[in-house]
Amino acid sequence: MNLRVTSIASEIVPLAKTGGLGDVGGALPPALESIGCHCNAFLPAYRSAMNCGLPIETTDLFFSVPVADQ
Repeated sequence: MNLRVTSIASEIVPLAKTGGLGDVGGALPPALESIGCHCNAFLPAYRSAMNCGLPIETTDLFFSVPVADQ
């Protein structure tokens, strides 16, 4: 399979977790890679994530997410 998948989540285990979303965010990319997908995962630059000691790459990408009427 030659799919490129990008996931964006507010939580990705082991970088950030407060609920079940973090579990899914951490488990989905490796599962997809096990069937041949190329995956990237993005999450906010939380202090805990930036200081966790895992290899993290910064990007030049910036975007905003509209919430309600704001």
